[in-house]
This record gives sequence, structure tokens and C-alpha cells, in this order.
Amino acid sequence: AAELGVKTLTVYSFSTENWNRPKYEVDMLMQLLEAYLKNKKEMLVKEGVRLNTIGDTDRLPEPVKKALAETMQATKNGDQIDLVLALNYGGRDEIRRAFMKMGQAEKEGKLDWNQVTEETISSYLDTATWKDPELFIRPSGEQRVSNFLIWQISYSEIYVTDVLWPDFSPKNLLEAGIDYQKRNRRYGG
Repeated sequence: AAELGVKTLTVYSFSTENWNRPKYEVDMLMQLLEAYLKNKKEMLVKEGVRLNTIGDTDRLPEPVKKALAETMQATKNGDQIDLVLALNYGGRDEIRRAFMKMGQAEKEGKLDWNQVTEETISSYLDTATWKDPELFIRPSGEQRVSNFLIWQISYSEIYVTDVLWPDFSPKNLLEAGIDYQKRNRRYGG
């Protein structure tokens, strides 16, 4: 992605709904995440990746939180691409949490409900640091967004591929990028 000029790559890594999977599957996914973070940390640093997360990471197992913190610290100076892992993330939950933060800010006198704009709401979302995605890639041929970045993708171009996420390769990313370049983004105009 960095070679293609992508500045931010957000990957749906574990959704709020994924906790409903069988416990052994959740445990295995968490172990895989921890192992990946540990095994790829040096490569991420070398490639200039800055690792970030969105979602409510408090619920993640302690070893995963520790590996995340260590990898994020090691990659904090990455200047080629921001890799954002959506962990214990759901778009509706993100919006709920944003409104909770806004309510607290209003209570503290830091926010006037009568002055709330779309930009105000965006500033309270997990993704406030980054621009809204230009391209939303949906692997596995599914025709739904699956509660992912539902506020942010309102004007994103959508690319659907039948390729399953574990098989999604750099070639597939290039194909999505070429398809995107052919689009005429009108932002509702």
C-alpha cells in the first residue's frame, strides 16, 4: 500500500460482533494477533509503518494489549504509512462512544449542542486523526459494509472482490487501485 502512495490503511481486524464466535476461535484469533505483532514489529519499523488502532481495545486480553503497546511505541516514528487496526471495533459502537464523549464535553461546558456540526461529530470519532477513506475494499464478494467505518465511508468509492481476505495479495490491491483511478468522485454533486 505504501508503494502505491497510500498514506493510511485501515484494516478490520476484529469486530465488536466477533466476540460472539466460539471461545476457542476468539482465543486463537487473539493469539494470532499477539504473535503477528511480536513477529512483525521490526519489519514494520524498517518499512516506516506507524501502527495505530481504532475501537475499544480495553476488552482485549492483556498479552495482546501489551504487544500492541510495544509495537505502537516501536513504530511511532514511522513516516511511510499509517496502519490502523480496527480492534474490538464496530461503526455503531464508535458512534455511540463518540456521543458519550460529546455528552461529557457538554456537561463540562466544552461543547454546545446547538453548535454541533458534522465536523464536530467527526472530531469525536476514533478516526479523527485521519481523513475519511477514499476507497473501501470489500473482500469475499459480500455486498455489505459490516458495521465498518459507517460514518467515514459515506463518500468512499467501493470496490468489491470475490477474493477472501486471507488471500488478498498486493496484486489484488493494485487491481483495486487501478479500478479506483478510473472513478469520477463527485461527493454527491
